[in-house]
Formats: sequence, C-alpha cells, structure tokens
Amino acid sequence: MIGIKIKVISLAMVAVGVVAPSLAQAAWPDGKSVYITVPYPPGTEPDILARELGMILSEERGANFVVENRPGANSIIGTDRVARSEGDGDQLLMVDTLAIATNPLLYKKLPYDWEKTLKPVVTVAGTHLYLLVNDKLPVKNYQEFIERAKASKGELNISTGSRGHVTHLGMGQLAKEEGVEFTYIPYSGVAPAVNGLLAGETDAMLVGGMIASKQATGGKVRILAVGASERSELLSDIPTIAESGGPADSVPTTTFTL
Repeated sequence: MIGIKIKVISLAMVAVGVVAPSLAQAAWPDGKSVYITVPYPPGTEPDILARELGMILSEERGANFVVENRPGANSIIGTDRVARSEGDGDQLLMVDTLAIATNPLLYKKLPYDWEKTLKPVVTVAGTHLYLLVNDKLPVKNYQEFIERAKASKGELNISTGSRGHVTHLGMGQLAKEEGVEFTYIPYSGVAPAVNGLLAGETDAMLVGGMIASKQATGGKVRILAVGASERSELLSDIPTIAESGGPADSVPTTTFTL
C-alpha cells in the first residue's frame, strides 16, 4: 500500500441497478470481469487506489477486477461511460467526490445526471492536499509564499489537473481566504500538471499525499504545508497551513468514491 490506507468508510459509485448491500455481499461468478473505470490518467491517486482495491477484491470476491483509465474533461468522460452502462454491477467508478458534486455547477450540459444514473456505494479513501512549489521559487515556507503571491498580484502560475479539478478549486479557496490572486494553468490531468511544475512551467500546485511523498526527495520542488487539521504520518515534518499562520480548513480534503 502506498501512503494511504484503503478504508471502507461509508458510500462509492456504480451504475444504478445495484444497491450498497448487494455490492458488499456479492459473490460474482468465477471468471466474471468487473470493470473499475478511473476517469483520470494512470499514476494518479484514484488510479493507484483502484488498482490496489481491485487486487484485494479479486482475491476476496472471486471475480476478475479490471481497471480502465478514461481521463478527460474533469472526470466527465469516464463518469459518462459508467453512467451509460447496464447497471448490473460489473461497472464501477473510482471518482473524486468533489468532482461529482461540482461538475454540475461548472458545466452547463453534462451528458448524465449522476443522481439518477449512478449510485454511491463506498467511500474508499481520503487524502489531504499538500502545497508544492518549484524549487527555483525563492520562498522557504508558507508565509513567504503568500507574501510573494501578494506582491506578484496574480503573476504566480499554478498547475491544476484541469478546470474545476480539486487542485484548481483548492487553490482558489486558498486564494480567497488569503486575499491573493493566482494565474491557473490547466493541464490534462494531475500527472502532466506535476510535470509542468517540475519543468518550471508553473510556480506551485496542490497535490495529494501519495504524489507529495514521491516528490519529497526529488530536489525539484519543496513541500511547504498540508491542508489538514494536524500533520500527516506520511510526511510528519511538513507543517499544516494553520501551523504556518494560514487559515484553518482553507484547502478541501479529497475523498475517493467507487
């Protein structure tokens, strides 16, 4: 397991037709394939979680769980694929719950109505977001970053996974709380956004714990703070935003739902 422990907490996403108890108690016939659609690129946190969960469920349920990536449009493409499926329980969706909640507000015409065509089954995991900056940006801590942002008046470029992605909304919320402005650079997923930060195309971004831990020793970025109420065991030397003098609860927690 990498960084985040999979915990079945409450509810995830399947095409309507299967309710939570039936999924929890299901014993699929041997050889039956169950597909977990990940509406994000490979290597992202929901992708890693889906693959780890798929291996666990394959062993426990006697079915073949197959992970398929269908990235694009802030999870809309992959979500639509599952929403259009038959709803017999063999199509699951590993999705950021914030995207499900906010996409109807960000996009006028979605190809699906998730409340009618998808059913939440299990919340798989949650992760806090970490603030990373390119190593060439002359700031050493969170307060210096905010001071730089105030002085630059919108000139700091922020990598985001896409328009409306949690990496975009989280920085937008932080900017509002701190009274600063950023320029947001949307990429076609978190992995390309991180690559943009590493290459110096952007100055900063928010990422989940798995990605932050991978970049912690790379030397190309610095981790300034985590948007959590307390430090994480994963990166215990990284202070919270509140510890660093910033507003508490200024960055949302990401949860992933099947």
